[in-house]
Amino acid sequence: ALNSNDAFVLKTPSAAYLWVGIGAREAEKTGAQELLRVLRAQPVQVAEGSEPDSFWVALGGKAAYRTSPRLKDKKMDAHPPRLFACSNKIGRFVIEEVPGELMQEDLATDDVMLLDTWDQVFVWVGKGFPRRGEDRSIE
Repeated sequence: ALNSNDAFVLKTPSAAYLWVGIGAREAEKTGAQELLRVLRAQPVQVAEGSEPDSFWVALGGKAAYRTSPRLKDKKMDAHPPRLFACSNKIGRFVIEEVPGELMQEDLATDDVMLLDTWDQVFVWVGKGFPRRGEDRSIE
C-alpha cells in the first residue's frame, strides 16, 4: 500500500510514475528521483489524491493510503532511531550503540541487534548468529 509519508516509483513497460505522498519529506522525494535517473525514466509526477486511472491499473488496483502518526510528527528528527549490537563474545553480555546515520548494511548478519525507534523496539537476529545455548544475547 502507498504510504502518505513517502514517495514511490512505479515503472511499467510503457510508463513511469513518481508518486509523492502528502507527508513525504525531501529525502524521500530525492531518493525516488535518483532511482528514476538510474532507470533513465521520464516519470509522470503524481500527487497523493490526484492519481490517474492508469496509475491505479498499473499498481493493481486502488487501496487505502497508509500512514504513521510518528512520521507525521516533525519532532521525529529530534529523536532518530538508534541501533545497538548485542554480544556475549567476551564472556559477559555487552550492548554497544552503532554510531552514525543508520544504514541497512549496519545490521550484522552474525549478531543480535536492537533497533529502538522510540515507540517500538525491534530485535534483529542475523542469519549467521551462532545458536549456542551459552549465548544469551537473544534472551
